[in-house]
Amino acid sequence: MELSLGRGRHRALLVSSVAAVLLLTQLPGLALAAYPTTPCYEDQSMATPGWLRAYGSGSGYFADAQSGDADNPPATERGGGTIEWRFKARVLGPNSNDADGDIRGFLNATITWDDTGLGVTVFKSACVSEVRGDRSTFEEGPTGRLEAKYEGVVWNYPGTTEGGQAAMAEVHMARTSGIAVITLSIELGTDCFAPDPDDETNLAEATGGSLTASGHGGRESWPASAGGPDGC
Repeated sequence: MELSLGRGRHRALLVSSVAAVLLLTQLPGLALAAYPTTPCYEDQSMATPGWLRAYGSGSGYFADAQSGDADNPPATERGGGTIEWRFKARVLGPNSNDADGDIRGFLNATITWDDTGLGVTVFKSACVSEVRGDRSTFEEGPTGRLEAKYEGVVWNYPGTTEGGQAAMAEVHMARTSGIAVITLSIELGTDCFAPDPDDETNLAEATGGSLTASGHGGRESWPASAGGPDGC
């Protein structure tokens, strides 16, 4: 299945794991067996040396969300709601260079909007494209101390009536007094290949649940056709 999507000059096939989820997962409520955790793309680069292990789950209320293209304001206000989430993010190996590390992880998120007309939005990852962390600041705010990006499928993306669509989700997490603080954005398309104009929904902070994290490593994956992570 080919999407004619691109940023700049890049056009590509969807990641096979995302296509598989579209074929095998027909309903938002259907759990993905064993949580797919593989890297999204064939090439990787080391962003920060060292390993990282983070996981958690929870639910919390966010007061506001906006959808739209950042290059073409204004954004559309979506209001608040509740997010339920479960995730894992890992950087494996010595991770001292581009060749001696790997990334793993998954993200499942369900957003129940206060606006009943928006219904429930569900994101399920098929792969992980980037993991970054800093163990010295997990306990500090604002959020953004742990960053991970995933590609997968979104159902009932705000403003659409379509079923499963290819999407990328980016999560930023920290802890405040031992409680997880999460911000989430969901963008149609994939990390390197998004529609034009881009369509992204950004949620305000939600507090609730647990985050266990250690290490400080960072890695990202990218398609060979991009020529490097900055080519996306």
